[in-house]
Amino acid sequence: MPVTWPNRSTESVLHVAPVDRRLSGVVTCRVSNEAGSAESSATLRVLFPPRKASVAPPAVLEVLEGASGRAECSVAPGDAGEPAQYTYTWSMGEERHWTGRELLLPSVDRSYGGKQLECVAANSVGRSQAALVRVLVLGKRGRGGATCAVPPQITGSAVSQREVDEGRLLELTCRGEGVPRPDMQWWRNGALLADSLATATDGSNGYLETRSSTLLLTVRRTDKGNYTCRAVSARLRADDSQHVTLRVLHRPVSRTETVRVSVPRGQRANLSCTVEANPAPQLWWSVPVVASSVLSLGHDVYVATALLERTTEQRVSCQAKNSKGETTVHFVLHEPSPPEPVSNVSVQGVSFDSASLRWLPGYDGGEAQRFVVRCEHVLVNSSRPSAEVASLPSDTDVACSVFAANPLGLSTGVSVRVRTLPRPGVSERDLSVIRSATFQADSHTVSVELAHSDVPVCIRVERHRNASWEAVGLCRGESRFSVHVASVAGELRVSACLREAPSVCGPTVGVREERTSLALSAEVVIGVCVSAGVLLALLVVAVVCCRLRRRSKPPLSVARDSPAFERAPERKATSPSNGYVSINGDLCWLATGLVRPGESPPSYAVAAVSPAVRFHDDESGYSTPSKPKKIVYEVIV
Repeated sequence: MPVTWPNRSTESVLHVAPVDRRLSGVVTCRVSNEAGSAESSATLRVLFPPRKASVAPPAVLEVLEGASGRAECSVAPGDAGEPAQYTYTWSMGEERHWTGRELLLPSVDRSYGGKQLECVAANSVGRSQAALVRVLVLGKRGRGGATCAVPPQITGSAVSQREVDEGRLLELTCRGEGVPRPDMQWWRNGALLADSLATATDGSNGYLETRSSTLLLTVRRTDKGNYTCRAVSARLRADDSQHVTLRVLHRPVSRTETVRVSVPRGQRANLSCTVEANPAPQLWWSVPVVASSVLSLGHDVYVATALLERTTEQRVSCQAKNSKGETTVHFVLHEPSPPEPVSNVSVQGVSFDSASLRWLPGYDGGEAQRFVVRCEHVLVNSSRPSAEVASLPSDTDVACSVFAANPLGLSTGVSVRVRTLPRPGVSERDLSVIRSATFQADSHTVSVELAHSDVPVCIRVERHRNASWEAVGLCRGESRFSVHVASVAGELRVSACLREAPSVCGPTVGVREERTSLALSAEVVIGVCVSAGVLLALLVVAVVCCRLRRRSKPPLSVARDSPAFERAPERKATSPSNGYVSINGDLCWLATGLVRPGESPPSYAVAAVSPAVRFHDDESGYSTPSKPKKIVYEVIV
């Protein structure tokens, strides 16, 4: 790259900025005048890090389970750095790190499966971009070279987010592999999608069986959310998953196009306009307002609020617009008034003495409203758009009316006719269908077994509390079922009642308690432990009493080797440690042996003696140092 400086000074400086790696090479400075020329050269060496590293094998490192895996990291000539001396660093997550150009993984197990190996090359200037390779652990080969079971894994790059216009076709593809071939599932916001929404294609890559699943949807606004692709192996009880978030682009949408607001004349009105839109919309009001604000509630929901003065009957509009379209919400301001009549009154169910009604409420007039149901002479108040009317005559057409009311007045009534059923003609025998009833204390559950009956019945469980019986549950009319009882205080009883007339019941049956084998085993263990404790306590008391009696024996006042010993009263109460026993004692030493003065007695056996046992002893004369006395004790039972 020749550069000429028309400078007649004796010195010239070359400035290059910024320095690029392509400037590396020989730089020559040439000086010339009328007499001739001269030149001098220098080598310019630009230092820079390697651009990126590469791994062999690329993309996927397949390793048989239990075998060793090898991978090599290098820098291609086109990505080389300066200086060209590199250090290589391998990593797998944050736990495992290695150094060296060649990586050896000994005894690879399944924990390596699906993990990413990352290799980085670095020189004295800096680091390269990382090269990635995924580890695929293959199952051990069995007989005949067949591959054993391999847990499912999802392959391919993951897309974390997709944005699709409403009405467009969405295509999401997911590929899983394993042995046996995994089943592919699609989930949206935690709910499993039908298999008919996806198409599957099976294949094999030599070692593993593969299955690709493609989800096809014509996108609607309600399809937004989190999608999960799962590769599931029921045999191995294992799975792998991949997630993607779908955002649907659509125009602003409001749940209602017209909103009625009750505001007294001369007061200020607080208006709230809620729309759903993606991307975010612009919101504004059609009339001047005192104050306004726009809030984002998340999940593509936006709320515009306004405070304005109400002067006359007027209509106010809230407009929302984004790049996909616009919408308008109308607000009608008026004076507070009685509520509007209800609509769509329907009969949900009837019995011989009751009926269940439901309806749709109208506009509340700007005040909190309640409902009144009148059927002949029966009045029922309800805060919800439904009511249960009881105490009706059986087998009769009854005219009912539903009213809405608020503090400002009552609406006009909406009528409906109800036909009650005939009163059932059943006897007490028809309701005597309970075979047995048991209560399990560990699970607080009542189980009832029913006999066959042509009469539809339900079961009423009653509990005796505070000197009265109270119902704790009504159940279905099945042959055997359970009802949970939170706590039991007192006796339980059950009875069979008509399903269509729960107030008509048969005779009550007592509930017996059923103990589980675990509870019985616990009671047996407790009994054995208590008995063992009592026996141990008695043995300790007996030993203590014996030792106390031995310590309380009086010492001999007469020498054993004297003739007076025969007449001494202490001879039959001599301490057992000297070879004698207490005849009247409860615990005694029974022995036959020779005792010399000054010698220790032989070993004796201990026996428990009852009051019915008699002792007899024979002595062999006087005891002298040269001829010790022999004592023989006999126990007669």
